[in-house]
Amino acid sequence: MKQEHKTAAKVGVVVFILMLLVVGYYAGAYKPWGLAPAALAPSPTKAPTGTATSGAELPLEFTVTDPLAGSAVQGATVKVYSAESVLTDTLTTSSSAPLGVCSTSTFWTPGETGYAVVTKSTTNIPECEPFTVPSIATVGSGGQQFYAIPLTDSVIGTYSIKCFDNFGNQYNTNGVLNFTTLGQTSVTLSFTIYNTATNTGWVSTYDKLNDVNQNAAITMYTTGSSVSIPNGISGGSQAQTFPRGTSTYWSAVLSDTSLTNQKIGQTQVLMGQAPFTTTVNKGALVHGTSGEQTFVLTLIAPFDSAYYEANGVGGPNAASLATFTIIFAC
Repeated sequence: MKQEHKTAAKVGVVVFILMLLVVGYYAGAYKPWGLAPAALAPSPTKAPTGTATSGAELPLEFTVTDPLAGSAVQGATVKVYSAESVLTDTLTTSSSAPLGVCSTSTFWTPGETGYAVVTKSTTNIPECEPFTVPSIATVGSGGQQFYAIPLTDSVIGTYSIKCFDNFGNQYNTNGVLNFTTLGQTSVTLSFTIYNTATNTGWVSTYDKLNDVNQNAAITMYTTGSSVSIPNGISGGSQAQTFPRGTSTYWSAVLSDTSLTNQKIGQTQVLMGQAPFTTTVNKGALVHGTSGEQTFVLTLIAPFDSAYYEANGVGGPNAASLATFTIIFAC
């Protein structure tokens, strides 16, 4: 009797194992031991939403933003050039959603390089920005593909210039510094350029089309050779002096940060102040018939030092952002 129970038990075990094999066979889609297909051959991973890998020729889509104001730039003109400076597209950024966007009619491939010139009005910085077409194509909401290129364009600061001498006297523009009244033969002038407009400034770029730098710089002109090279310019480069006959010209490139007034929330990140000093010696001044000599200080942008030295102006698109005049009298 015990033997019959053992035999029946063995038969039951065998039947149970066979049932497991059959269930595993079908559940595994004809794979042994019930392994799902994905476990042996994972399906390809889809590209992230909104992007697609592409090496095809596709249009470019530019989005222009103002990094200082934190907003899209609407109605800006974007001129697109190939690496060989061939104009391919002239575009205008959108004023309806999505804001600050424009697309080329020409097609580009990954790795190609070019540059875009962004202009809006005389209140905005003319920025020339190089770009390289990315390897990943973005997919728009309608399913179209394009290569996304970010660009920036900020508002030019509003600048004023203040002047004090080393005796504490303040001078307004067109003010007179009289050496005789002061009883001095040498005076050091301290200037500060202030940007009074929040979230504005200057951004230096390289203008490949005209082969000039687009910096901001302070320049000075006066007759005579008695004015020293300015010092203490906040973040500025070494000043350059250009004697011309009995006159002295000098220029110094200013840093973008010294000209940028940026406030994030309640925190003032950049003050927008560029201080520097200059010493003037009475004995070496070259006075006119009136016994006075004019000293003209100008903030210029865009500015290229080599262009200024060769031509006496800051560049083909140079503009004066602020001017201060002081008159020396003996």
